[in-house]
Amino acid sequence: MRKFLISSSSSYRDSLYYHNQMYAKGVLWLDEWCEGFLLPMVSPIGLDIVSDGAQYPSKNEKIEKVINLPIVRKHLRACTGFFDESGNDCGYCKKCIRMMLILDILGQLDKWENHFPISYFRRRRRYFQCDVVRLAHTDDDLSCWSIIRLAEKYNYKMPSYTYAKCYKQLGGVYSLLRLKKVRDLFSSSK
Repeated sequence: MRKFLISSSSSYRDSLYYHNQMYAKGVLWLDEWCEGFLLPMVSPIGLDIVSDGAQYPSKNEKIEKVINLPIVRKHLRACTGFFDESGNDCGYCKKCIRMMLILDILGQLDKWENHFPISYFRRRRRYFQCDVVRLAHTDDDLSCWSIIRLAEKYNYKMPSYTYAKCYKQLGGVYSLLRLKKVRDLFSSSK
């Protein structure tokens, strides 16, 4: 093997934006935003490690472009946790959950049932959607905003921020059902 491709963590636009933000604060920030020029510098002799895909504005656009390629289905790794014994992603870490949400938005989730624990995702889908919406609004998380924009593009229903915030604070759907019963009780007593 002479070349090893790694999916870029950010787009050129985002890299420039964050570089300028940190530079203005007087901070030297060697993080994912500079992988495009750091990876070739740390590549061993005889192997080029290349960050690829920064030309796309978001990770989701990269995924849209390559998701149907057989080689991607064979080699895609989203996981930051541990792989299972068959080499699949764990399915429970933040990156796996977001990848399954993106696949769900793209209508591709069923094709990945041998790669991710799809039944686990489906049982907790609303919780994960709420988490993405809440993080986009509270932490201004760029990857969450890009998932929301992708959902809008594909007319995929995501919860509102108010719903997502209540859902997370109250502990999920069962608490929301209890809250609805209490609200109905009070509205019927008037």
